[in-house]
Amino acid sequence: MKSRLTSLDRTKTVSLLGAASILLAASAACTKPAPKGPSEIVEAPLQLGAHWHEVEKDAKGVFRWVTNDAELVPESGAVASNFLTIEAEPGPGLDSKPMELRVLGPGGAPLGTGKFAGRDTVVIRLWPELPQGSQATLHVEGGGKATPGESRVLNFRVFSAKLSRRAPENDKAPKDITRGEDPIKLAGGWYSYETFEGKSFRWVNQDAEFVMPKSGGLSRKVRFDVEPGPGLDSKPFELRVFDGSGKQVAAGRVQQRTKVDVVIPAVEGNSDVTYKLRADRGGKPAPNDPRTLNFRVFAIEVGGS
Repeated sequence: MKSRLTSLDRTKTVSLLGAASILLAASAACTKPAPKGPSEIVEAPLQLGAHWHEVEKDAKGVFRWVTNDAELVPESGAVASNFLTIEAEPGPGLDSKPMELRVLGPGGAPLGTGKFAGRDTVVIRLWPELPQGSQATLHVEGGGKATPGESRVLNFRVFSAKLSRRAPENDKAPKDITRGEDPIKLAGGWYSYETFEGKSFRWVNQDAEFVMPKSGGLSRKVRFDVEPGPGLDSKPFELRVFDGSGKQVAAGRVQQRTKVDVVIPAVEGNSDVTYKLRADRGGKPAPNDPRTLNFRVFAIEVGGS
């Protein structure tokens, strides 16, 4: 028996096909470079790449919604950038809850992280720097919750974004965690510098390296402002300092957030020396974060007072 397509069936089919076409068109449009609106959210030499929704304006200002992985593309010839200043806000796709916005570079390499409890302007230090001619991607974990009456997924929105070679000259400019007139230099093993709830710090898994300036054969006191993290169940731990040969040269007990003073033994010679910071245990997964967050360091200072 041959099936017959009634006029009602045809209407339903056409309607479904039309709705699917609209959704596909919207999805395709979001993967193309964003056309500039009358009032754009970025400053030269920055341009918008793919995965931005249309520019909008309400009582809060001009903005663009993002589902995820929105691209920022420096104009041709722009110099390498060390800082991203971005004004953003979590959206209904994230239940409007605090979010961690990650900046990814070429190949998905992590460059920096900023945390937003609500609408806020955050200066994210890019480490390593965003190479000349390379695009950056804005990414959040989770999200995806539907918004009533809205076909798009609105994880977060961006009001402004600006890349710069130097830190902005304002109170929110990051100065990193090193302190003092003769500061320690950071090397490998550190997560990106970040600011959350007014506190700035770097998370560490294990073996975060720092370089001590030459001491002229004298021992040096170093102060670490440290706090245990979820990788340690936020419980007290022993912070250990190792030299380049793997020998432990100092240690200090960390309770909650603690300022730990240790003495680094004298080293002969006129060369800088690299050391490693290590927790005596840890490794527990952090909720909603792929990183291992054993402890975080708010400041390091030679001869801390």
